[in-house]
Amino acid sequence: MKHITAIVLLFLTACGCKSGSQQSLVSNIGSYGAAPTMTSHAKLGVTPFKIEADQPSESPQALSNTAADEMGRLFLRSGRFDVVDRTSTAEILERNNLTGIVRPGRLVQTANVPGIDYLLLGTLSNLQIQRQQAPPQEDGFMGKVKGFTNKLTQNEEAMVTADCAVAIQIVDPATGDVVVFNNSELHQTASASAMGMDVMQTGGGATTQPRVSESDRAAVARLALDDTLRKSLAKIDRFLESRQTMATSNSPTTIPVAPTTAPLTSTPTVAPSSAVKICPNCGAENDRAAKFCKRCGAKL
Repeated sequence: MKHITAIVLLFLTACGCKSGSQQSLVSNIGSYGAAPTMTSHAKLGVTPFKIEADQPSESPQALSNTAADEMGRLFLRSGRFDVVDRTSTAEILERNNLTGIVRPGRLVQTANVPGIDYLLLGTLSNLQIQRQQAPPQEDGFMGKVKGFTNKLTQNEEAMVTADCAVAIQIVDPATGDVVVFNNSELHQTASASAMGMDVMQTGGGATTQPRVSESDRAAVARLALDDTLRKSLAKIDRFLESRQTMATSNSPTTIPVAPTTAPLTSTPTVAPSSAVKICPNCGAENDRAAKFCKRCGAKL
């Protein structure tokens, strides 16, 4: 009996270690490298995501807003932009009669949006969650030990495979230029808890798919959104650095001008012609060869 108890404890410890290691899937969400040095941050307005080729859902609009809100939070944590959340962006558009310029996932027409430099547009597609078939019950002593631990925990945690594709665009609404574009596909098989989900399975060989809740769908979307942003950071940083360089080169520079002193106004002196002699007494002009002034007779 002591041996069985020891084996059970070792088995439970191993299960706990495995579960702890799998938590790394969600532990790094939102942890990104340092942002480029910037004198000011651009304002990024978040818009609802477009949802495509999704598993049947009770509320596709809820996933659209949830994906946008989560991506906004991730962008904020990245430190690259001043993020204007989805609700505030919608209010700005409505207040300026610009609600028609944006549809989920795309810019319909260009316009200057007060208080927003760029818009975040996104598409989330092919979100699928499937439970993996539980392995058959092992025979022998270890099979009995696993069966015993399952009874102790009442449920065996489900292993699931999650798929989700995400595409994001950062767009200048004034020109329609796409300054950053990237897409990514998540394909991950792990325990439900490792992905932040609540899916559980009972019994040893059930093959039916679990009911996917909105919170489970949101958990998979969060993993996919983080994956896409992480893979987009190099492009985003290059854009921000070029934007910073352009702003610096376009800033007006003051060139120092040395003070100048206006020249004094003077009457130019006209040199007398070398062909005449000027009388020092009366100022009359005389021939150069003359020895006496022809006007006053003074000696020249």
